[in-house]
Amino acid sequence: MGTGVFPRSSYFAGAIALASLFSGCLNEASVKRDTLVNAAVSQVPGGPRFVRVKFFAPTGTSTNVGSFNLPNNGTAPGFGHGIQAVRFFDEHDQVISSVPWLDRVEVSISGGPNTSATNSNCFRFSGLGEQARQCLANGVGTTPEKCGAPDGFLRLSESDCSASGSTITQGNGSDTDGVYFGVKFNRDPSVLAAHENIQVGITYTASALRPSSTDPSNCFDSGGTFTPGNPDCSDLAWHVYLKDSTSSVVNPFKLFIPPVNNMADSTKVRRSGASTQMFVVPLAYNSLQYLIFSRTNAMDHTVPGTSTNLLSERCNDPSSGAANSPGCLGLVLVDMTLSRI
Repeated sequence: MGTGVFPRSSYFAGAIALASLFSGCLNEASVKRDTLVNAAVSQVPGGPRFVRVKFFAPTGTSTNVGSFNLPNNGTAPGFGHGIQAVRFFDEHDQVISSVPWLDRVEVSISGGPNTSATNSNCFRFSGLGEQARQCLANGVGTTPEKCGAPDGFLRLSESDCSASGSTITQGNGSDTDGVYFGVKFNRDPSVLAAHENIQVGITYTASALRPSSTDPSNCFDSGGTFTPGNPDCSDLAWHVYLKDSTSSVVNPFKLFIPPVNNMADSTKVRRSGASTQMFVVPLAYNSLQYLIFSRTNAMDHTVPGTSTNLLSERCNDPSSGAANSPGCLGLVLVDMTLSRI
């Protein structure tokens, strides 16, 4: 006999029965889980699961192939009016004939009808010879540095965006954005399952004239709103917006820039080359379909308390006065990968 109220034999019998009960529940749960997983896998639509978009348009006699053809003019503001990608690539760099789950991938081009970014040299594909552009990124009296973009790549040159007589508006992911690139996903469950998400990878080079602030208070406006484009916070700011329609007003999904790869100050130019930023876009069981990368703000070009314009002083070619200098203050986009997960 055991101690207490119940005999020892009854105690062990009860324990064995309880263990059997839990074992049965766990086995049943495991079977249900496996059934759900197998059902989900069987419901995943076919088609490519990995797509690469090359932010490249061939110039001159170049035989390189990108996702875009060279545009003839600027584009009107807002997603839906940009230059569309016409080619997509797989993980082996082979052209994919069709990507049913992508409705469109597009980029804006400044100038022409783009009333939100009027300078034609602000945001476009680089032309022949631009890689050789030089500027005084370290300041007047220093050795000129190369600050152009490789021929054919999509680039942003802030010195041109804000040149005298030009208009550049602050973006917010809306129909008035002048400088952006983005994706519209096809949410038809026959091509993109309801439970699928998208992993995004962006390879780029971002350049600034000054390091980002070490004082967090410089990155908030007077109302306490996070504003990384403040003059004393970051020289360049881009946000990512995730929306169900182009007209929706939403808060940013994430911050794209800062950080920057390259920084030029009065000491020297620090270059780390291109970087890749990766993140997951949560599309599962919702109606979101637009992913828009928008230039939201840039530095105040005038040094506080002076009349010095850092961009005209440092980002223009000392011999010609021309800009086209994304390697001074701006952005060069290389590619974007989209993976169904």
